[in-house]
Amino acid sequence: SARNFEHASESYRKAVRKFPLLKDFFKEHSIYMLSWSEIEKARDNHKKQYYGHARHHFKKAAQLHGNLEHWKYLAPSYLAWAMVEYGEELSRKDRPEEASRAFDQAAYQFKKTAQSVKTHLPAIESLEEKTMATNILRGTDARFRYCLARINLEKGRLLDKKGDHASSARVYGAAVKLLKKIEGRLEYERDRREFRFLILVSQAWERMMKAETEASPSHYKQASEYFENAEECSSNQRSRMLVLGHCQFCKALEIGMRIANVMNKAEYLAAKKHLENASNHYVRARFQEASEYAKAQSFFLMRTGILTV
Repeated sequence: SARNFEHASESYRKAVRKFPLLKDFFKEHSIYMLSWSEIEKARDNHKKQYYGHARHHFKKAAQLHGNLEHWKYLAPSYLAWAMVEYGEELSRKDRPEEASRAFDQAAYQFKKTAQSVKTHLPAIESLEEKTMATNILRGTDARFRYCLARINLEKGRLLDKKGDHASSARVYGAAVKLLKKIEGRLEYERDRREFRFLILVSQAWERMMKAETEASPSHYKQASEYFENAEECSSNQRSRMLVLGHCQFCKALEIGMRIANVMNKAEYLAAKKHLENASNHYVRARFQEASEYAKAQSFFLMRTGILTV
């Protein structure tokens, strides 16, 4: 844990005064332990989806590694993770253009990480460190590809906002292909589960864009099914409520598109219920903007229902 690394750092710092002839060795290890404390804090904040805090701690870890003689070659890796967290934070704030740039910078830093580790690897004598460096190098390609996929997802959102649904669908489709390739290479079930969630959500958005392009309610039906399946892979309550909200919203849009020309009272009421459910899920996910949008859609449907049913 972060606290254990902080205690270890303090012990090394005290050893500097006790053994002045070895002060460089102990000082280096003290900073290294402090850096790992920051990494643990970053990971903990990422799990809690506090991306801004996670970014701060990864950035601090990168700075501390940059001050080390022996482990300096790992600094680009933690700078890359800081940019990933920044991308996540911007994406959460619905700023896709800026998020895309952040993931692009993260991808660049992961490429630098691979070059840095490859250059340093032959000189590593410790088996433990060599194993760690090899694992980092092995995972760098997947992380680089993840950033490319996230760039596509953010571009998909941006194209959707601009009303270019056909291009948005294609970009979402490209992201799905990249994510599936990464998922197939993942070692741990926990990681595969997270990627399955992202894949299912991306497939759902791809279908939603196709529904808009082709005016096809069947695509909304498929999107709702993808969101419903994603709920089973959710890692936390907020994500679960969000995909359930999207699921209900797509069900309402499917019905709304199907009854656009011929209004059926039972289906109108069903669509209205789905929108109410969607709004409630969005509130529980602390996604107020989507909740208000769902309410607006419900009001629009209600006005249409009053006039035609």
